[in-house]
Amino acid sequence: MNATLKQAGKLLELVDQKDLTNEELQTAIVSGIISDVFESARAGSLDGEKRDDIRALLGLSPIAPVVPGPTITPYALTVTCRPLVEMIEAGEYGWTNSDITEKRFPINGKGIRTVESALFHFGRNISSENAIKEMDKAGYRPATTEELLAFGEHNPALQRKFPIVELGSVAGVRGGRHVLFLDEYGSGRGLHLRWFDFEWGGRYRFLA
Repeated sequence: MNATLKQAGKLLELVDQKDLTNEELQTAIVSGIISDVFESARAGSLDGEKRDDIRALLGLSPIAPVVPGPTITPYALTVTCRPLVEMIEAGEYGWTNSDITEKRFPINGKGIRTVESALFHFGRNISSENAIKEMDKAGYRPATTEELLAFGEHNPALQRKFPIVELGSVAGVRGGRHVLFLDEYGSGRGLHLRWFDFEWGGRYRFLA
């Protein structure tokens, strides 16, 4: 079966993408390696999973894996700054970690402010540092204590679907750096702590 015009065009497109000169293209043809690839495809022995091994034999570096960008869901958020205890009470959580105190997680600012917030979802394991870097690329910063508590107060149903983390307020608790996150607790809702140096799983969302 002869190659189609579309397939031939794809080969020319690949040549163009590599920006080969006529001399470089001629070298690739004369080497016979392209012919070997075609022969391997015909024999059914061409294995794309071994591409990095073949690239190593050719003196090339491995193909870098494509890392998908985050899904960013925007929310308009009104933050009413009050003492920590009052903000927790306004969230109506069924359980709150007893290590969450005003001394460790003070409320910054006064009065009412509206901020452009968003939930970042990476869908893969990610460190706190890398999550913050991705927020910065998108023009955001990690949320703080008062912003997470305001978000939980105004969007109580969301934490039943997935845990929501703030990375902007980090406190020392029992010898480690910790941050707040919203999640389920039994059949209700809870305000939790977890290590900042934890590698977060794909189901976590990060408030920015």
